[in-house]
Amino acid sequence: MKNLILSLAATFIFTLSAFASNSPVEEVKILNSENIEVMVDVELSEIFTSTMFNENDNTLEFTSKEKVNYIQIFNTKGELQYQLPVLSKKVKIGKSLFGEKGDYKLGFLVQGKKEIKFSEIKIRN
Repeated sequence: MKNLILSLAATFIFTLSAFASNSPVEEVKILNSENIEVMVDVELSEIFTSTMFNENDNTLEFTSKEKVNYIQIFNTKGELQYQLPVLSKKVKIGKSLFGEKGDYKLGFLVQGKKEIKFSEIKIRN
């Protein structure tokens, strides 16, 4: 009887942990312009106070509540292209760093956070 109860408890715990690790990340669209679209998870959306694409100088601009220590730019194949120190609450990224049309990723390491938070960038033009 004891073995049966332990087996059921272990099965229940493993089942719960499997469901807990597969929870989807909710994404929020924080910028949608003619040239570019930016999607982030909910936690990262709460860090940014503004996001815009400056048409005059072709830059993607983020302003955050906390300092961004550095950003990572991943190409359309998911390969790390750049890792740039920022050390500021304002981040400006030239569209030229992304290359041509496609889906890119930006990784943000924000001061006080242990994990890099990612955003999805879609370059249209």
